Parts: sequence; structure tokens; C-alpha cells
Amino acid sequence: MNTNLLKIVLLLVFICFNNLFSKDQKFHLVEKGETLYSISKIYNVDVEEIKKLNNLSSNEISIGQKIIVDDQIEKLLYCALFPLYIYKLILGITSFL
Repeated sequence: MNTNLLKIVLLLVFICFNNLFSKDQKFHLVEKGETLYSISKIYNVDVEEIKKLNNLSSNEISIGQKIIVDDQIEKLLYCALFPLYIYKLILGITSFL
């Protein structure tokens, strides 16, 4: 059973990292008429999160500005910890980290 469990965990790691690094869009180039709100709706990201990722103190953006819309570091951490969590869950280990 441990070999099959390890295979499942490794598969989860592969799928997670594959999805993480196959994303083409990490940035958005601001076009005429766009606002942080409209960009946040396109990527399903909170306006405050976009402001945080781009060190913006106001909602002002400019045409042609390159805006970060995806935090890869947070997803990388999730990809690293999720399979470990599943592994421990299946083994019945209640304490995590």
C-alpha cells in the first residue's frame, strides 16, 4: 500500500507543478479603459491583492503598464505542502507540520 500511496502523492506533485508552470499569463498589460477592478474580474483576483502584488498605494494605473496578476510563490508553497497533507491524511496522522 505504501508504494501505491507514494505514487499517488508523486502524481499530485507532478499535476500541481505542471499546472503551475504551464500558465502563460502572470502579467496583464493595461489597455485603454481598464481599471484595477475590471482587471481583477478578468483574473478572479481581489483588487487589494493586485495592489499588494504591484506595490500600488492607489487605484491609479496607466495604459501600457505591466501589472502582476498571479502570485506564483504562494501557489508554489501550496504545491509543495498539499501532497504532504494528503499523504499524512491517508496515513491517519492528525498533526500537520
